[in-house]
Amino acid sequence: MRRDIKLKWFYPYPLEMIWECLTNPETLAKWSPMKDFNPR
Repeated sequence: MRRDIKLKWFYPYPLEMIWECLTNPETLAKWSPMKDFNPR
């Protein structure tokens, strides 16, 4: 039995801007509600 969860989110921003927010620690800290998040 597979137990997959798939989520689809729509962000009304260009893909490049979203990628920058997810991969740049400074912009991620401003954008994310999880202030203690450390992407390793």
